[in-house]
Amino acid sequence: MMARRQDIRPDPLPDIAEPRRLEDALAAAERALGVHLVVNDHAAIFLDAAGEQALPAARRRHENPFCEFGRARSGWDQACLAHCGRDVPLKAAAFDRPFIHTCWKGAAEIVVPVHYEGAHVCTLFAGPWRSPKPCAAPLNRSIPEALATRHEQLPAFDRSELARLAGPLQLLGAGLVSLWLGQLRWGDEPDRVARIRRFVHLRSHEPIRLADLAKYLSLSPSRTATLVRQYLGQSFQDALLAERLRRAQTLLMHTNRSVKEIAQRVGFNSEYYFNRAFKKTIGRPPGRWRRRETRTAGGPTSPLEPLVPPL
Repeated sequence: MMARRQDIRPDPLPDIAEPRRLEDALAAAERALGVHLVVNDHAAIFLDAAGEQALPAARRRHENPFCEFGRARSGWDQACLAHCGRDVPLKAAAFDRPFIHTCWKGAAEIVVPVHYEGAHVCTLFAGPWRSPKPCAAPLNRSIPEALATRHEQLPAFDRSELARLAGPLQLLGAGLVSLWLGQLRWGDEPDRVARIRRFVHLRSHEPIRLADLAKYLSLSPSRTATLVRQYLGQSFQDALLAERLRRAQTLLMHTNRSVKEIAQRVGFNSEYYFNRAFKKTIGRPPGRWRRRETRTAGGPTSPLEPLVPPL
């Protein structure tokens, strides 16, 4: 007589699609790979259900000892933000695979562009290592001795080691983004509605048009315009503007980037038009809105709460 087979019940582990689990996953990856990970979330995808940043501030900027050195010096922090916060992600948008980058202070890193449904949504930085190139401090004509000492203390650059890490880092970035977006934001919506929302959310920082969405949906522009108004209750341009302004509010609340840089990052070609659109929708210019909200004890329940309607 055959023994009755026992049912095997799975023992599920926690879902990463919540802020604490997301950070836990990144910290575990750091320990396993032996690197420091930074996430440049330029498409603002890692937001929780209330619109708050899901990643801690320390995860969104280079806070290892080498990168932190000299930040108080005049111009150094701005140079780091412009270089790794703006220039390198712009370069990464044109790549579909990891590459090696050396910062202006002489630290080598692996840069991992992460794409989702054709959009460059975030960039991972892993490192740092001691670059074969000598470090340089162009804002101060001489290299401070302390910086040179810290540079020598970085792990030695080994191209074969960096090449070995590229694959796991690429899988890590793609997996985190896919799980986060798929489970947290659009999992319960009909497919066509979810695709429209994803397209606007992920591509709003790019110069997209209704024709681009129509091509993505394999529909005519007129049919696409009808569906957008039917599903979202507003035109494509209004939905795009609302998404850009929501993202701008998040950056105004959680970063010290200038209004001009934020305007560029969220998809406005003109700082003047950004200021005008922000004031018309929110009720005050972005600079005044930022000062008012950051002065308020505790701030708003969500930086996305004011007048911009949700997608």
